[in-house]
Amino acid sequence: MPTGARWSLPGAAVVMSSGVVVAAAFLLSFSAVPLADDFCYAATRRTWPQYMVHMYQHWSGRWLAMALYAAIWPRVDITSAQYPALLAVLWASLLTSLFVLMRLVWGPGLTVARSAAGALVLAALFLSGMPSPGESMYWLAGGTQYTLTIALSIFGVAALERAAKSPRGSWQSLSWSVLGLVLVGAVTGLNEVAALTLLLVLLAIGTLAHVGGTPSAARWKAAVLVAALGCVVTVVAPGNAVRLAKDYAGGAVSALRVSNAATAQIGSYLLPWLTDIHLVLASVLVLASPWLGVPPWAQGGSRVRLVAVPAVAAVAVLIPFLLMTLKIGAVGPPRLYDYAYGVFLVGWLVSLAAWSDRLRLSPSGGAGAVRAIAAALLVLSLLSASNTLGYLADLTGSEARRFHRQMARIHRSLRDASRDGNREVRIPALPRSPVSFLSAPLGPNASHWHNRCVAIFFGVERVAVSTGGG
Repeated sequence: MPTGARWSLPGAAVVMSSGVVVAAAFLLSFSAVPLADDFCYAATRRTWPQYMVHMYQHWSGRWLAMALYAAIWPRVDITSAQYPALLAVLWASLLTSLFVLMRLVWGPGLTVARSAAGALVLAALFLSGMPSPGESMYWLAGGTQYTLTIALSIFGVAALERAAKSPRGSWQSLSWSVLGLVLVGAVTGLNEVAALTLLLVLLAIGTLAHVGGTPSAARWKAAVLVAALGCVVTVVAPGNAVRLAKDYAGGAVSALRVSNAATAQIGSYLLPWLTDIHLVLASVLVLASPWLGVPPWAQGGSRVRLVAVPAVAAVAVLIPFLLMTLKIGAVGPPRLYDYAYGVFLVGWLVSLAAWSDRLRLSPSGGAGAVRAIAAALLVLSLLSASNTLGYLADLTGSEARRFHRQMARIHRSLRDASRDGNREVRIPALPRSPVSFLSAPLGPNASHWHNRCVAIFFGVERVAVSTGGG
């Protein structure tokens, strides 16, 4: 690996523009406010074991997510600065995991600075291309079940890989193995889609290790077992059927529903991802980079890996689409496709690394010019992406800060009403949400579950939004 290559102007430009995207998106998170399910979780009066069991039976098999909600949300003031602080933990987890991913794919030969630069570019690609930032990056309830699973999955695989490279029988090997298995189990308790995706990845790695006769094969088999058991626990929960019947009206999945769901998902997500100019340009830069080179594990271009890596990546991306199409017959919530896009990016990167030995552009023959053109176009496309323009507009136009102040004022008025003994509260029309945020679902119907959760949280009987403005 050519780790001694100097930074180039095109590469520096891409990293700097990526930093602008990530910084704008992250700074916006300090104006985020709790929404919808956040109030429901924070208003629970059950202990976390009671809540976890109740939800497992009546709503969701995501036992760890429910345990976290009941253990953390009621113990913090989600209407204060503690909410953006918790979001910052989510952001830190994602960014750190992308740094770990760069080290995992290209090995320790890649310097810390270049690993960080690669992680920054990956983060910018994710943030500029994800379908709904508001659901996964600015909403704590959604980010816990989707964004966090991306980070923990990467951490889990990296820990197991680190254990495989530690001396056999050493405490380092044991410690990393335990950590990896715990993280694998944690992912299965956060989201069943992520659980199935991670199971597939671990099964592929374990199979390759077994076929290759590597000493770490037993460790990967143990991880597969943990993931499989976790999938069973999460998927068979009685609460899943209750939620599906409520959210998607139950009933048999007809051929028409399957066709409509498949068409909508392909047109809205898969085709745009596969034709995304960002990834085309980023691929050129990876293959022409003077400081990335070919990862040690990809040198020689094993035919098995050349086929297996992209195939596993493709199936991993398709898992949420297949589940929604064949099991539900409907399009899922946008945050599900945020997760799928994260998996898509990881699969793209690993597949590109696997093929880099065969596709890598020679330093001679105009690679420098190609790299410069691709970098310039990537900078322009990153900064002009609709998500990026939304982040910058919300941040520089004070839309986000204004929204935050107005929502804080509404929260104070609800607390004052509760303190003054008012049992029914009608609040003015909600402020317009910034384009990057999830719209506040609170409405005029005091009986709606959104409104009921807000009422319970603030200690009043009924909350409704005025339909007359104001």
